[in-house]
Amino acid sequence: MHFKKLEFNDIPKVADTLYQYAPNTANDYTVTGLFLWRDLLNAYVAYEEEGIYIYQVVDGWHLFYPPLCGDVAAGIRKITDYCTAHALPYGFYPLTEENMDWIVKAGLPFTVEESEDYNDYLYLKQDLMQFRGRRYHTQKNHLNKFNQTYEDYTFSRITDANIGEVSAFFKAYTESKMQGDISAVEREELTKIPEMLSAMQLYRLTGYCLSIDGKVQAAELGEIAGNVYYSHVEKANREYRGIYTKLVHLIVNDLPESVGLINREEDLGDMGLRQSKRRYRPCGYIEKKMVFVQSEAAAPGGKHELF
Repeated sequence: MHFKKLEFNDIPKVADTLYQYAPNTANDYTVTGLFLWRDLLNAYVAYEEEGIYIYQVVDGWHLFYPPLCGDVAAGIRKITDYCTAHALPYGFYPLTEENMDWIVKAGLPFTVEESEDYNDYLYLKQDLMQFRGRRYHTQKNHLNKFNQTYEDYTFSRITDANIGEVSAFFKAYTESKMQGDISAVEREELTKIPEMLSAMQLYRLTGYCLSIDGKVQAAELGEIAGNVYYSHVEKANREYRGIYTKLVHLIVNDLPESVGLINREEDLGDMGLRQSKRRYRPCGYIEKKMVFVQSEAAAPGGKHELF
């Protein structure tokens, strides 16, 4: 196999195959989930006759996506032969419990790491459309506060007509954040937003913006794949109370009937973000596993951080 750095120009070569052979509905198996983090996670790709192979380097480990091809078992054997020949410590990520049969049937000795930091949060669209019941008391309060305070607001999808205003909002947001102490993850996300805006069709994105008094104060870049809506990037001006809840509510009510689930991705161990995501009452999680194949080339042990 011949691997090269995963680059922006690889999107057209990877996208269709990525969605066709995605082993689960984790956000990692979307164009944004892969390409947004390609540099931070040091991602590589190989194009082979039978399919596509992708890995990311995490703490010295080469963590492979399940091979994007029709014969996954044969693809795993090929990965094993490649890593053995090159004495590379390797494994697989992200897998769910349902995907583990591939590793077990391959007869590979392995260990597994799991962390709730990397679980995707799933929500029923119907719940977020209505905020019914006492469990959504906080969201209803935020929504009511916004509605009572800001009467002159408009909500729309991102189009050629307003993308300049949306870009200006993201630019100002980024400049403000970059002046503070932010994580490498947030810095990378903000850095990649201009690329995503300039290539929304390639990224398969649907965008939304919320304006108050004629100026964009919140925006989201998301995507519909099958019956799932993925909330990839969500930013808002917190000076406007309740603005995040209002944005969520407006978006889910705009989604087509075919969408039944909302994937709001991981919290990455950020306790503030975790609290916020849990307040929206997830109906479940995509619990992702890191699988490390034990071999002579295996890297040192210890907890491994994806980001």
